[in-house]
Amino acid sequence: MKRWLLAAILFPAGILHFTSPEKFERILPLKIHGRRAAVYVSGAAELVLGTAFTMQKWSKYAGKPAAVFFILIFPANVYMAVKRIPLRPNGRSYPLLYWLRLPLQLPLIQWALECSRDKR
Repeated sequence: MKRWLLAAILFPAGILHFTSPEKFERILPLKIHGRRAAVYVSGAAELVLGTAFTMQKWSKYAGKPAAVFFILIFPANVYMAVKRIPLRPNGRSYPLLYWLRLPLQLPLIQWALECSRDKR
């Protein structure tokens, strides 16, 4: 069940990286070069990991990389919360929601690691 939840989170997010890359570029600091490329690479990673979690045979191999991925994207989520960055240009910011979602990455990391140990 956990692997399907991870797939349901990762795969649609990966698609959004390609259909609305500007939303994800906004949460990367301006000093980062190649922000669009970073968005595409992270989107591709989400698609690959999401797909792997749908296949029992591959989900055990996706767990640790997914945990690392969730750790690597955490700073962008912190940046979004600190800078109160709206997802849409001139859109509304939801700082409380941005801060509340940060601790949710801990269970995602845990679930990913559990999937790498899951024998089923």
